[in-house]
Amino acid sequence: MDIEILKSSFPIEGLNVTKASRELNMAQSTLSSHIIKLERDLGCSLVERDGSPRLTLAGREFLEVAS
Repeated sequence: MDIEILKSSFPIEGLNVTKASRELNMAQSTLSSHIIKLERDLGCSLVERDGSPRLTLAGREFLEVAS
């Protein structure tokens, strides 16, 4: 798991997988898979996916620690 890739995909006010995947020059599905794998590894949800995707409390804490 490349934490640097995931850190760059977590903006302060939510998650924009499409924009992040373009900036990282990888498929959106690949980046989404990385995030899902990280959630499994950590045992918690980092992203609320109903409606507009946004970080959960755990996601915000992850962003803070990873930064």
